[in-house]
Amino acid sequence: MLHVEALRVAYGKITALDGVSLEVGERELVAVIGANGAGKSSLLSALMGLVEPRGGRISFSGRDVTRLPSWARVRLGIALVPEGGRVFPDLSVERNLQLGGFALRRREAIRENLELVYALFPVLRERLRQRAGTLSGGERQMLAIGRALMASPKLLLVDEVSMGLMPKLIPEILGTFVRLREERGMGVLLAEQNAKEALQVVDRGYVLKNGRIALEGTAAELRENAEVKAAYLGL
Repeated sequence: MLHVEALRVAYGKITALDGVSLEVGERELVAVIGANGAGKSSLLSALMGLVEPRGGRISFSGRDVTRLPSWARVRLGIALVPEGGRVFPDLSVERNLQLGGFALRRREAIRENLELVYALFPVLRERLRQRAGTLSGGERQMLAIGRALMASPKLLLVDEVSMGLMPKLIPEILGTFVRLREERGMGVLLAEQNAKEALQVVDRGYVLKNGRIALEGTAAELRENAEVKAAYLGL
């Protein structure tokens, strides 16, 4: 579904990504793990069209999207859950969700997606009129995921979903992506510093180091890799 070839991203003279290649298949959960500053957010920003690559190619469902604007990628079926559960703090929970469905033309689809979000995160239904900025960290993360789901994505790009969450909430939030794959056939590319939790739920993973892919393999292979154990799993 997603094919990235030799992607290069730079900010001025600073190279953030240097020849990154990866793939995400349909209904596949894939993690990109790496330390802070490895280039994970730059990767997702480039995939979403928020930064323009200096080189390489991004294709989605067989179409070259390397130069497409973000809104066009949303309409093709790509959505982003930004780092840190960023939401519109002065708007209500309901308004945040409605904005996530801006690309949908059918009201019926918007209603269906709202029901999906409420089924996944019942607390959001209870907080509909509440300002998003007053939610807890976990609730804001749920809202950020829900807002992305409102666009009916085929591929969900998730940036550091565990950041700022209470440890007991992390498995619950990550489990949501497994459920979306099983129930909705959705693919997920999960950029995570918390490798231990991410590698428990994904099918495959890539290790990003200094803007380059250093390792790749199945989740089981990466969990058993000595370098990954030492650098990311604390073993």
